Amino acid sequence: MTVQKENEATENVSENTIPTETFAEESVSNRRTFASVAYQFFLGAALGLVLAWIPLAISMPDLQRWNILASVAVVLVSGLLSALFGKHFLARLISALESFPPIA
Repeated sequence: MTVQKENEATENVSENTIPTETFAEESVSNRRTFASVAYQFFLGAALGLVLAWIPLAISMPDLQRWNILASVAVVLVSGLLSALFGKHFLARLISALESFPPIA
């Protein structure tokens, strides 16, 4: 009886634990290179540029200093956030851009 209970306890423990190999593989796959971070920054900056151009295309304001600074800020913030959060931020930014109605 005790041998059978020990075997059942060992099986329960082995079913509930995750092998350590998967943690090592995940940590290696989560590492991002400088090139991938730079690529995601430029993707985010490009999408931020599109996002910054939308109000300028609709209203056609005179380009003043605050318009230019606000546009640059939107581009840099979206680039930094996409570099930090990666594909998750880019997916949300793209879905936000898709929600705007087409300008014709």
